[in-house]
Amino acid sequence: SGSGAYRNQSRELAIDVDFAAVTVSGSMVDDQGRSVTLRDVVLSADRSAFNGKLAVSGTADEGTIDGRFTGPAAREAMVRTFVPVSGGRAGGVVVLGRI
Repeated sequence: SGSGAYRNQSRELAIDVDFAAVTVSGSMVDDQGRSVTLRDVVLSADRSAFNGKLAVSGTADEGTIDGRFTGPAAREAMVRTFVPVSGGRAGGVVVLGRI
């Protein structure tokens, strides 16, 4: 239960989770400087993981995001993102700290 805000400044990724309401929202800036918004993100039944889509602002491009909460009381999140870029898909794994 409760909520958490997860951040990683170097990748400009921010995720906000409300475990009680079972909602996940957030945004990031990709490697090309484009604004990317989390969309249709769902928490797993046990609320230990999430997955969904990434919408790239101003384009029809769509990526994916999935992650797992780790550590005591879900203090961190391991997140994998894939965002389309010219010539293919860019991916990355990010560790986020709960603030």
